[in-house]
Amino acid sequence: QRPAAVVLRDGWKLIRYYDGSAPELYYLPDDPLEQHDRHASEKQRTASLLRELEQWLQRTGGAVSLPANPAYSPSGQ
Repeated sequence: QRPAAVVLRDGWKLIRYYDGSAPELYYLPDDPLEQHDRHASEKQRTASLLRELEQWLQRTGGAVSLPANPAYSPSGQ
């Protein structure tokens, strides 16, 4: 699993990965198994939820970024 932060709002779930890869956005009422990433087609919603998540992380002292982990392998090997 990749380190990530998540926000849920009005049925939408945004996943922000700490490794710099693209976020993922799902509309859970229509896609409960999270099979259809909508971040590319819902750019404004993605940006809004990313702002909300980062503001919440800053307010609560959560990790906005993480130091690089030299042992991390995206392929899992």
